[in-house]
Amino acid sequence: NFQVVAPPTYLTGYLEFQDTLGKNLSEAYVGQLPAKDVLKKTQDEWSAVVRRIGRSKLKDELASYKAVMPRRNLPA
Repeated sequence: NFQVVAPPTYLTGYLEFQDTLGKNLSEAYVGQLPAKDVLKKTQDEWSAVVRRIGRSKLKDELASYKAVMPRRNLPA
């Protein structure tokens, strides 16, 4: 029963970011990747995605996305 929620932010690369995080967490869960390395590996892979897409493009998309979202942080 969520009273205030935010939908996913669908920016360019959204699925790639999600897949990378899920893969790294899964590898840690089954013991293929030490848990302490998950954040660093994910950060490195996300940084590569951001470089490929372009930081300014992502910032512009986020600004556009935020502009159309309602500004409410309390239940109606």
